[in-house]
Amino acid sequence: MARTLSNSRAPWRTRQQSLAKACYEGGPLDERAARLVKLGIALGAQAEGAVRSHARRALSEGESREEVRHAGLLALTTIGFPHTIAGLSWIEEVIEAAK
Repeated sequence: MARTLSNSRAPWRTRQQSLAKACYEGGPLDERAARLVKLGIALGAQAEGAVRSHARRALSEGESREEVRHAGLLALTTIGFPHTIAGLSWIEEVIEAAK
Protein backbone atom coordinates (compact mmCIF):
# COMPACT_ATOMS: atom_id res chain seq x y z
CA MET A 1 0.00 0.00 0.00
CA ALA A 2 2.74 2.47 0.95
CA ARG A 3 4.56 1.79 -2.30
CA THR A 4 1.38 2.42 -4.28
CA LEU A 5 0.73 5.73 -2.52
CA SER A 6 4.28 6.97 -2.95
CA ASN A 7 4.30 5.98 -6.63
CA SER A 8 0.92 7.60 -7.20
CA ARG A 9 2.20 10.96 -5.89
CA ALA A 10 5.04 11.23 -8.37
CA PRO A 11 2.86 12.35 -11.32
CA TRP A 12 1.23 15.04 -9.15
CA ARG A 13 4.60 16.34 -7.98
CA THR A 14 5.76 16.61 -11.59
CA ARG A 15 2.57 18.40 -12.55
CA GLN A 16 2.89 20.79 -9.61
CA GLN A 17 6.47 21.59 -10.58
CA SER A 18 5.40 22.18 -14.18
CA LEU A 19 2.64 24.50 -12.99
CA ALA A 20 5.06 26.42 -10.75
CA LYS A 21 7.49 26.85 -13.66
CA ALA A 22 4.69 28.06 -15.95
CA CYS A 23 3.60 30.60 -13.33
CA TYR A 24 7.16 31.93 -12.93
CA GLU A 25 7.65 32.18 -16.69
CA GLY A 26 4.14 33.40 -17.50
CA GLY A 27 4.54 37.06 -16.68
CA PRO A 28 6.84 40.05 -16.77
CA LEU A 29 8.40 39.67 -13.30
CA ASP A 30 12.00 38.56 -13.27
CA GLU A 31 13.09 35.67 -11.03
CA ARG A 32 14.34 38.00 -8.30
CA ALA A 33 11.05 39.87 -8.01
CA ALA A 34 9.05 36.64 -8.18
CA ARG A 35 11.11 35.14 -5.33
CA LEU A 36 10.44 38.13 -3.10
CA VAL A 37 6.73 38.16 -4.01
CA LYS A 38 6.48 34.46 -3.10
CA LEU A 39 8.15 35.22 0.24
CA GLY A 40 5.59 37.95 0.89
CA ILE A 41 2.69 35.69 -0.04
CA ALA A 42 3.97 32.97 2.29
CA LEU A 43 4.31 35.49 5.11
CA GLY A 44 0.80 36.81 4.50
CA ALA A 45 -0.54 33.26 4.62
CA GLN A 46 1.37 32.68 7.88
CA ALA A 47 2.86 29.58 6.28
CA GLU A 48 5.95 29.23 8.48
CA GLY A 49 7.57 26.46 6.46
CA ALA A 50 7.06 28.34 3.21
CA VAL A 51 8.42 31.58 4.70
CA ARG A 52 11.55 29.77 5.85
CA SER A 53 11.92 27.98 2.51
CA HIS A 54 11.50 31.14 0.44
CA ALA A 55 13.84 33.10 2.70
CA ARG A 56 16.52 30.38 2.40
CA ARG A 57 16.12 30.27 -1.33
CA ALA A 58 16.27 34.05 -1.69
CA LEU A 59 19.49 34.18 0.34
CA SER A 60 21.04 31.27 -1.54
CA GLU A 61 20.24 32.91 -4.87
CA GLY A 62 21.90 36.20 -4.01
CA GLU A 63 19.34 38.37 -2.25
CA SER A 64 20.85 40.35 0.59
CA ARG A 65 19.73 39.92 4.18
CA GLU A 66 18.35 43.46 4.05
CA GLU A 67 16.28 42.71 0.93
CA VAL A 68 14.80 39.58 2.51
CA ARG A 69 13.98 41.48 5.71
CA HIS A 70 12.43 44.31 3.70
CA ALA A 71 10.20 41.87 1.80
CA GLY A 72 8.93 40.68 5.19
CA LEU A 73 8.51 44.17 6.59
CA LEU A 74 6.31 45.20 3.66
CA ALA A 75 3.62 42.90 5.02
CA LEU A 76 3.08 45.16 8.06
CA THR A 77 0.36 47.44 6.73
CA THR A 78 -1.46 44.57 5.03
CA ILE A 79 -1.46 41.76 7.60
CA GLY A 80 -0.84 43.68 10.81
CA PHE A 81 1.81 43.82 13.49
CA PRO A 82 1.51 40.40 15.18
CA HIS A 83 1.59 38.39 11.95
CA THR A 84 4.40 40.50 10.52
CA ILE A 85 6.50 40.06 13.65
CA ALA A 86 5.95 36.30 13.52
CA GLY A 87 7.05 36.23 9.88
CA LEU A 88 10.04 38.45 10.53
CA SER A 89 11.12 36.18 13.37
CA TRP A 90 11.08 33.18 11.00
CA ILE A 91 13.10 35.18 8.47
CA GLU A 92 15.60 36.21 11.16
CA GLU A 93 16.07 32.60 12.22
CA VAL A 94 16.85 31.66 8.61
CA ILE A 95 19.29 34.59 8.31
CA GLU A 96 21.05 33.61 11.54
CA ALA A 97 21.32 29.99 10.43
CA ALA A 98 22.82 31.09 7.11
CA LYS A 99 25.69 33.03 8.73
